Amino acid sequence: MAIVRDYIPSSPVPTAPPTPEVEPQDCMPRLSSIAQDELIERAKSLTGADAVTVRGVRVILKALSEFEGQTWQQRWQNAGCQDPGRDWKDRLGSPWKGIYLNRAAFESANGIADLIALDAIRPSYTWLREGSPRLRRIRLNRHPDFFTQMTEHGLGLQVRPSNIENGLTVMTKVLAHTGAHLQELRPEHLL
Repeated sequence: MAIVRDYIPSSPVPTAPPTPEVEPQDCMPRLSSIAQDELIERAKSLTGADAVTVRGVRVILKALSEFEGQTWQQRWQNAGCQDPGRDWKDRLGSPWKGIYLNRAAFESANGIADLIALDAIRPSYTWLREGSPRLRRIRLNRHPDFFTQMTEHGLGLQVRPSNIENGLTVMTKVLAHTGAHLQELRPEHLL
């Protein structure tokens, strides 16, 4: 991400309004406790959902159900998926064994992106950096208007498209990891 040095704002920076108390980052994802069938139904209603993406959600949830835990987040952590990045699928016991490699990669990438977008699972920053999730898919289903406005604002300021993409990536990862709504974001979430 580009660093802006010696930036001097043209007008004084306004004082931030008081923010409501934010739950700790390690609180449980909002939909982590709901039943598998209900999560699958919610996944069907996501933007861009189709048979393949829903099958990815179904396979991941079925594999996670084999691990101990009261929530999907606990099972994700108990499976050892929280930090290994690209190897997270192997920790699930190879649920895509025997399936064409490209199909397995597509299903798993979209399925986990949907579970993150639904706030059923909150991966670590390590996982988000190394796991190569479908960040665009998460953005489509979590605050899409915000990401559109962010892009338009950057373009209006003639920011390089690569820098806009970097900003979108950072914001997507912060929202995915913290589970925070936009109104709940605080400076410490970005540091």
